[in-house]
Amino acid sequence: MRLRVGLLIIVILTLMVSIPVKAQQDLVSMGINAGYDGYFREGFWMPLLISVTNNGDPIEGKLIARQERSTALTNSFSTPISIPSGGRQTVFLYITMKNFASTILVELLDAEDTIVTELEVPVRPVTPRDELYVVITGATNSAIDLTRLATGGNQAFQANWFPANIPDKVGTLDAVNMMIFSDVDTGTLTASQRNTIQEWVIAGGHLIVTGGINWQPTAAAFTDLLPLTPTGTTPVTDFAGLALLAGDYNNTLSGNYIVTSGQPVADAQVLASSSSDQPLLIRHTQGNGVVDYLTADPSIAPLRTWANQTRLWFSILTSLESRPGWTYGFNDLDKGIDSIEILPGFSALPEVTAMIGFLVLYIVLVGPVNYLILRRFNRRELAWITIPIFILLFSALAWATGFNLRGNEVTLSRVTVIQSWANEELARSEQLIGLLAPRRANYTLAMNDERLMRPITRTTQNSRFFSNTGGTIEVEQDNLFTALNFPVDASFIAAFATVGSLEAPSITGRATITYRGNSQSLRGTIRNDSDLTLSSAVILARGQVIRLEETLKPGDLYVFGEGDNELLLQTDGPASPAPIEYTPGAVYEAASRFYSPSYVQGVISYQQSLIDIIGFDNYLPYEFNYQSVEMQVSEEMQRRQKFLNAFMADEFHATGRGNRVYLVGWSDQSPFSENLTGVNWRAVDSTVYIIELETEIVPAAAGSTVMITPDQFTWVSLEREGILDAAPVNLTLYTDRIVSFRFTPLPDAVLSEINEMYLILDRGEVSGRYQTVNIELWDWRRQAWQQLEINDTRTPIPDASRYIGPLNAVQARIDRDLSGGYMYIAQLGVEQHGEF
Repeated sequence: MRLRVGLLIIVILTLMVSIPVKAQQDLVSMGINAGYDGYFREGFWMPLLISVTNNGDPIEGKLIARQERSTALTNSFSTPISIPSGGRQTVFLYITMKNFASTILVELLDAEDTIVTELEVPVRPVTPRDELYVVITGATNSAIDLTRLATGGNQAFQANWFPANIPDKVGTLDAVNMMIFSDVDTGTLTASQRNTIQEWVIAGGHLIVTGGINWQPTAAAFTDLLPLTPTGTTPVTDFAGLALLAGDYNNTLSGNYIVTSGQPVADAQVLASSSSDQPLLIRHTQGNGVVDYLTADPSIAPLRTWANQTRLWFSILTSLESRPGWTYGFNDLDKGIDSIEILPGFSALPEVTAMIGFLVLYIVLVGPVNYLILRRFNRRELAWITIPIFILLFSALAWATGFNLRGNEVTLSRVTVIQSWANEELARSEQLIGLLAPRRANYTLAMNDERLMRPITRTTQNSRFFSNTGGTIEVEQDNLFTALNFPVDASFIAAFATVGSLEAPSITGRATITYRGNSQSLRGTIRNDSDLTLSSAVILARGQVIRLEETLKPGDLYVFGEGDNELLLQTDGPASPAPIEYTPGAVYEAASRFYSPSYVQGVISYQQSLIDIIGFDNYLPYEFNYQSVEMQVSEEMQRRQKFLNAFMADEFHATGRGNRVYLVGWSDQSPFSENLTGVNWRAVDSTVYIIELETEIVPAAAGSTVMITPDQFTWVSLEREGILDAAPVNLTLYTDRIVSFRFTPLPDAVLSEINEMYLILDRGEVSGRYQTVNIELWDWRRQAWQQLEINDTRTPIPDASRYIGPLNAVQARIDRDLSGGYMYIAQLGVEQHGEF
């Protein structure tokens, strides 16, 4: 009877607790817009726009998000929240996800960590090969459809946002390939949102803004970014330039239309005009990115129903300047973690001689000394007591010695890349931080600025130090990002990645590239007006590496390519992949062509930029099993190489430098500081600065013929059936597959008149070189493929004007012969001769 009464009391008390909790849950509702309409990229930040409505008691707590319901599986991200009774609050929470995730769980916790309400939302990963676009429009039925805007064999995804969806933190748009604002009021964007967009563009983003009748509200937030200073509207009678840009040579899109009028800014390029020379599409480079202004409204006729609208977007997207591999962020975090584990001058183990001495002393005391003393007193039977005593004493001594050798000081290992661009006040930083613990404890690491921070782990656990930190890590996002109270075992490293912005260093320069016939020369100057000292500095250009013999100190001036020291740019390399084609970390290494440096054969050339920066004498090719190569390289050089490996890859044998010139140098100081609560710490820093110089292109004199070599083109694939990494370099076809590519000259290499054009076809020195190759070129006027007779590695193209499309683009298709065997092509490219 007493048992029954006790059970009844427990049930009543449980109900008394659960009923108020359930009642509070019913009074609180939550809505979530996850990522980019549910899409996300692994390893990239994604925004969660969370709205909470509270019709119950006031709530002081936090929102916490993770990709799994189990707290033991993944790290979590949280932000504090305070909602009064009857209130509603909308906040951003930024998280990163793994590709296997299919849902995100968001919980609202009160001050006692009790779940007030929760919501699980579905998400879908986007692979590195696929494109992700964001369209922000106020039109109820937008005519902008970018889902067919992908390279051969890949997919495109489109997120349709409202202005409120734009995140307010730098680095949270890096997953996006292109963003379009059309017929929407951007005046509602906050200063933080506008700053996020601007810094995304500077770091390599592609922004398109449209005009038309409602140009004013759409342009409101972008007065400092637009390539046109809009002043009003004007009528036009055709969109002929847009039709040409889309490759539609049989249509001028005639009619009566309204477009935005104004004055193009300095250095802006007009890509398309009406027949009356009214600009229709204007482009301006901003840092590493591009802003395009379409003066028409694509949601009204004739663009709304135009069958070639996708081809227009494709030409816009594929005509950008090439970009070096280092501008796409980290793509191999395992190598990055390797770099933070290399601590020059530091070892987690005691010296070998000390260990040997300790062992010898132990053997001598336990053996001969113990025996002699016991024999002296004729008590050798006590050895069974003295030996355990010695063992215990030495064990305690070893533990105390090891404990004291580790000390109490935490080590922060920081490797940072700082990128800055000509005429831009802000630079982009990406950093890896490793916290090496002297003993097992819990730590709290906080940023001192607005950098975003996330925990990172290896894909494979094969490290000397690194291991999972023993549990999940919660990253709190308030004014600053903080990793809260996370455990780290002794002599292990907890690793984090950060991204942010800072003031660009006052290191400036100017380079001049001059076209002369079949060559281009390079000259320039660099001046260091900062307080930084850069060591191991190099100047990088297309096919050129210039090493500074001395460190670049504050106040130094360096001149290159002047007088008798003329420098010529490379003219025999392949075309670079266009930004839409570049897939960092996702291209199979064999798709990158091999080359033979002086005394290491077969080094894969997707590391050419790394070798140029490190120097071949300091380069360690052991990652490709060249163990026999004897090189003595310092730990610092090893650390640098590992770090560069984490974000620097020259896919498809192309460095992607185009007509840009860069200064690269190293510093042993970090531009940032962190807070590590309650412990003493020291830092080991390696920082690489990559500074783009202001570059002037000097065309050849009027009437002079110049040669635009294959390395001055970018390429994208049009067809790529069943061949994941098909590219116009190192291409092998084993079956009856068809691949096709578009080659577009760099923006500074577009000729106004083309006199001659050649197809470059290098069959290489392999057994399949005699296989029949069928090459077809796209006839833009007839809108059909035309067979080309191949006679040599450099074949002149008759009646070349038929095959020259938008911005001098050329499309080529390869059809493998069905007679058997395989077909190998070392390089396919285009060469154009003419005048600027």
